Amino acid sequence: MITSYHASRIVGARISECALDPLLDAKCRLAAWKKYKLDGFEIGISPMESSPASILDMRRIETRHIGSEKFVIDKKTGRRILKLRDDDVVRLPMLLESEEVERLIEINDSEHYMRAGLMDTIKMVVNKVGHDAFVAGHAPGQSLNYLCDLRGVERAMKDLFFNPDFAVKTMTMGCLQSIEIGKAMIEAGVDGIYIGDAFASSTYISPAFYEKFAFPLHKKAVDAFHEFGIPVYLHICGNVNPILEKMAETGADAIEPLDPDGGVDLADAKKRIGKRVCLKGNLSTRLLLQGEEGEVKAAARECIGVAAPGGAFILGTGDDIPRDAPFRNVEAVATAAKDFGKYPQHE
Repeated sequence: MITSYHASRIVGARISECALDPLLDAKCRLAAWKKYKLDGFEIGISPMESSPASILDMRRIETRHIGSEKFVIDKKTGRRILKLRDDDVVRLPMLLESEEVERLIEINDSEHYMRAGLMDTIKMVVNKVGHDAFVAGHAPGQSLNYLCDLRGVERAMKDLFFNPDFAVKTMTMGCLQSIEIGKAMIEAGVDGIYIGDAFASSTYISPAFYEKFAFPLHKKAVDAFHEFGIPVYLHICGNVNPILEKMAETGADAIEPLDPDGGVDLADAKKRIGKRVCLKGNLSTRLLLQGEEGEVKAAARECIGVAAPGGAFILGTGDDIPRDAPFRNVEAVATAAKDFGKYPQHE
């Protein structure tokens, strides 16, 4: 999972610069693809997005100093979207009141994103990569991430308990918007679609709440993108041990990132759902950041040995590659895939 948090280091850019420049962000990811010889990577229409609510329309934003701090401001609403630090970015929730949500949030169709030029960078990436890598369009935020972006985490979680009808209605808006974004990405030429919500993990909500609130929307998105003949992979980080079967039941072609630092045991996941869905990830990001090259390669080899026999495994990281992970450690992952990754597929 390569984003500009790490890829910016390859080209000598600052993360805050990438957050305001989708083209620079794309160049960083292309540089990482070439440096590490990745089989695939993701690209979105905004470098800092995690849900449709946080997409930055570059024509509507400006940077502004408020006191000693620097923010990205939505000129239309006056809301603070990002806080810019020396070489970091903090996304800020919109903190909308419940009555503001329907009034301020509109669903744009896929043609809006094409007409606005928001697919131009993705088309550029697809053309440069050709058939040499799998380019996935980033269209997340089907459920909890969308609600949390609009309301803030604390109020969003309370909505699930005290105002569930509002929560479902709002998250459905997010899901429908993500589908339109994904449709535009498919038209732009991506090979597959990335969906999901970090806040849908059992780190934040119960398995029962996942089944009630997030699962139907993840399945809705998967079904919508499958109508276009496009593979979909579902991202939920953190602890997903209690919901592995439900994640597979969405119909996604792969699930990720199976974070070992979140408590996911790859052998257990392979046993439980390995015949139903492709498994992707499981290499510790903490190890990438703090470990030695040999340790990283050994851990990658262990992942391959556990999950690759019989096929349906993609070696990847347990979440975004850390900003300051040593280049040699990330290169060790690619080397391990090449050296140890030749396993027979299912008949």
